[in-house]
Amino acid sequence: AVSLLQDMMPFSADRGRGIGACGVQADIVALTATIGVCERAKQGACALQLLKQARLHALRPSTVTYNATISACEKAEQWSSAVLLFGNLHEHGLQPDVITYNATISACRHGQQWALATILLTDMRLRRLQPDVITYNATISACARSLQWDRALACFEEMQDHELQPGVIT
Repeated sequence: AVSLLQDMMPFSADRGRGIGACGVQADIVALTATIGVCERAKQGACALQLLKQARLHALRPSTVTYNATISACEKAEQWSSAVLLFGNLHEHGLQPDVITYNATISACRHGQQWALATILLTDMRLRRLQPDVITYNATISACARSLQWDRALACFEEMQDHELQPGVIT
């Protein structure tokens, strides 16, 4: 999938009008789908490289593209890359959504970044986005991995205060 997408991206001016080596133009859907393959393969570095190449070739990644890339970094346990991508959304004119926050908070869990996870949860509410069970599970897990049991319990109670039902993972 990655090789095919790279063949679809123009790497020189002589190919003209954005047509890649295989005669097909890459679009944001193909890019996002390929980054999704990187996510499933836990290949965060590959996802980051594809995102970088897309920007170089004038493709405008969407929030969904960033979500897939952040998730790929999370699966590859590259929490700092995921957080950096989250921070770069605004400079590209994009707004994070619930999925963006969930993926970034999940990445914080891998880096034992419980404080950052709780800050993201607070920021999410300030932006009037509604945390869901996944958001709370990821935040609770980040706190628990860092042995911040009081914070984990506070998140659990907040989850119940918002009338969200804990699941098996919680």
